[in-house]
This record gives sequence, C-alpha cells and structure tokens, in this order.
Amino acid sequence: MNAGIRNAISSRLLFAIIIVNLVAFLNIRIFRMYAGLSLYGNLAVLLLIFFLQNKVSRKEQDVLLFVMLFMAFGFVTLLITDGGFGSVLTPAYSVLTYWMIRRCGLDRRRIKLLLITLLVVHLYWDIHSVGLYDEFLANEQGTLNSNTVGVVLLYSTIYISIFIRYLKWKGSGGMLLVLYAVSIWAILNTESRGSLITLIMFIVFDTVLPKKVWRIKSFALLVSLAIIVLGVLFTYVYSSMYEKGISYSVPFTEKSLYSGREVIWGNFYREVGKDEVSIFIGLGSKADLWEGHELNLHNSYLTVITNFGFTGFILFFGFWLLQLNQLYSRISLSKTQARLIMGFLCVLINGLIEVSMLWNIVYFFNYMFMGLAYHLSDEDPDNSKEQSDEQDTAIDYHSGL
Repeated sequence: MNAGIRNAISSRLLFAIIIVNLVAFLNIRIFRMYAGLSLYGNLAVLLLIFFLQNKVSRKEQDVLLFVMLFMAFGFVTLLITDGGFGSVLTPAYSVLTYWMIRRCGLDRRRIKLLLITLLVVHLYWDIHSVGLYDEFLANEQGTLNSNTVGVVLLYSTIYISIFIRYLKWKGSGGMLLVLYAVSIWAILNTESRGSLITLIMFIVFDTVLPKKVWRIKSFALLVSLAIIVLGVLFTYVYSSMYEKGISYSVPFTEKSLYSGREVIWGNFYREVGKDEVSIFIGLGSKADLWEGHELNLHNSYLTVITNFGFTGFILFFGFWLLQLNQLYSRISLSKTQARLIMGFLCVLINGLIEVSMLWNIVYFFNYMFMGLAYHLSDEDPDNSKEQSDEQDTAIDYHSGL
C-alpha cells in the first residue's frame, strides 16, 4: 500500500469517527451504546491511523516522548496507589487524539461537512433544551445529562463561530450574534453554569480583547498558566467556603451554589494531608472520596493530581503548555489559528468545573482546537513557515472524501 492510499484512508477514518462522535449526542440510546464502545473503539481507530502514517517526524518526537514517559510513570504509580489501568490510558489517549488530528487535519470540504453536522446537533439541542434540566432530574436513565448537553452546546458554538469565518460564509457577523444569543439561552436551559461561563469567556476573548494580543506568545502562555493554577486554587477556596458556611444565590439558575463538588474536593485535601507521598504520586483513580460512589471530581486539574500527584500534573499540563509554545514559535498565527487557541483556553477554563479534559467522549471537542491550530492556515499566505518545515520531515494530508 503506497503512502497516498494510506494517507487517504487515515484522513477518512479520522473524519468518520469525529462525525460519529457528534451524532452520538443526538439520542440517549445511541449515546449510551457509543459511550460503551468509544473508549477502546476510538482508541483502536486512532492507533490504526498512527500505524498507517508509519512515520514520526523530528518535530513530533516530543509528543511520542510524552506518551511513553507518562505511561511509564503512570504504571509506576499503579504499584503504589489505588489506581486503575484506565487512568493511565486516558492522558495518553487524549494526546493521541490531538496528535492524529494535528497530523491528518481536515481540508475545507470536510470542515464544511463538519460545520453542517455541528449546526444540526446544535439546533437539535436548542429545541430540546427547554425543560431538559427538570426532565433529567425526573428521568436520569432515559435522558442525556443536562451538563453534558451544556458542554455539547458550548463547544459546538465555538467551533461553528470559528468555521463560518474560516469558510467566509456571507453574513457571518449577523450569524454570530444569533448563534451567541441562542446558545446562551439554550445553555441557561440546561443549568450548566460551567458551560455558560466558558462560552462567555470565549466571546470576551474573541470580541473584546484586541486581536493582536493573541499573536503574542507570552500572553497566551501566561493566560494558560493562570487558568491552570486557578484550576487547583479554585477547588481549595470553594471547599473552604462550604466548610465555613459561606453561600449566596447564583443568578439565572435554580441550582444551589454547592452541588456536591465541595464535599469531594474537601475529602481530597483531607486524604492528601494524611499521606505526604500522595502529593507527588496521587491517591489513585479508585480513591474513595465520595462515600463509595464512582469517583468524579468535576475538575480536570484535581483529577490529574488525584490520579498521579503533582508529578503527573506537571507532566500533563506542562505538555500542553509546551505544545502552545512550539505552535507560536513555528508559525505566524492566522486569525483562525488564534481563535482555535482561544477555544483551547476555553477547554482549560471548563476544566475548572468539569472533568471533560479526561473524558474520552469529548476528546474530539477538546483537542481538535490544538490539532487544527497546527494544521490549518488561514487566508494569510505568510503562514507557510510551519507547513514548509513539516513537509521536509512528515506527511501533509488534504485528500478529498
């Protein structure tokens, strides 16, 4: 099989699993079936794409090194902590998702088809968001979690806003106003406060801050680092507020300020305080922090620390900061790439109140931002520095359907 055929198969496989992932959110039965199969099913497809490529370029060696290093460290922690194999797999899996999107990318035709799919999914949940929160509370087994729907609406909104401008759709300015207004209304219906805050932050990034600041590497790195640090500090402050009895009413929502996260986070800090070694290697993914319930810390940063300690935390989030640094060092950012970086910063923000950075169901939502930021060039022809470098050491894929 020659390289052209392998590349074409890789691109089609990647696009197919992205579309299947999106469509799965339209029906609770399909979603549950997909959730059960996707962890190892999507991983198998991504590994197949990797082996079809049959080459690791010089500029990709840091990615491969991270995967090997993190898995080696993760398996060592399993010997000491109460962790499971899946917890070691998920960080490497997230990086593999990003890596294969970065390699294969999406051409304009596929982006247009992806945009149409995103619009369909978004419209469906706009319509069905009314009363969804109460419906989920009344029938949790038969209804998609309202927070999950909030995440779908959040990321589909961001991608739609990026893609309609990348494709230069006429009237995109008016479309954005309608899109943002409808999205905020629909997310309010889901009572997903984290998704609402994250969407508002994207709108601020995209419309309020000057565009030129996103071309400054130090600014993007500083904002990213601030969000990551805040992601840990927030859990401590929030749980401390609960223990001190501090509370207030949250506007535009029926939910209490406290929804259970504060108990899990408080238990985490108490458990870590009992064993100093756990600060460095974690408690393990099977740690009992919620009275026998399945562990879900509702915070991506604390999840990594719980599983792998601050050593794993530095490895995992240091990797993403390194990727961001390299992206700025290798290319002159286009408008589309700047918006994709804003999208990834929103992934970091959403990580403050959700564990979505380590939930494989939304890996394509999360890591397509950085993957496409590496791969895409906008209308600016000067964005050829990275592409010309890559052509010397790797394969560029833009085959049709």
